[in-house]
Amino acid sequence: MYFYSGVDMGAGPLTILWRVILPNIRAALLSGAFLTFAIVIGEFVLASLLDRPAFGPYLQLIGASRAYEPSALAIIAFIVTWACMGLIQLVGRRPGGIAAGRR
Repeated sequence: MYFYSGVDMGAGPLTILWRVILPNIRAALLSGAFLTFAIVIGEFVLASLLDRPAFGPYLQLIGASRAYEPSALAIIAFIVTWACMGLIQLVGRRPGGIAAGRR
């Protein structure tokens, strides 16, 4: 299945994927993998230092015996994550927007 985009200059879909798309997303994939690894290791170290189960195992543990509490905790964790991301966006903004950096 080939979709003509008008800007491929005769290259096939696999060539476009291999030579254009994959080199551009390589850094993002590596960053995501390293960030995930750092979060997992941090949670493991924190849980072993505190000698208490971390959030993931705790969620699985209560999910084995209860029906609604794990889904409520997952939704709360999702909301807290998005609130933190929004806070990062607000704090990281420059006064005056993007154009202020060009002056």
